[in-house]
Amino acid sequence: MENDYNEKEMQRTTVLMYEIGTGNPASEILSVFDISEMRFSTNGRYLALASSSGSVSMWALSDNLYMTVS
Repeated sequence: MENDYNEKEMQRTTVLMYEIGTGNPASEILSVFDISEMRFSTNGRYLALASSSGSVSMWALSDNLYMTVS
């Protein structure tokens, strides 16, 4: 099966989140594109990842993750 994308443009990038108080890793998010920008929603429940090519993905944080990284 042929892919409709250039594999060089679709390299994986990892976002690591850490607990504020302890510095311990709390979560790992794998993206299917190179991340050029990321933003949390104003309430801290969502994380948006964007690439310079215009790709965007939105991640919802679980209650446990929200409590440990916010």
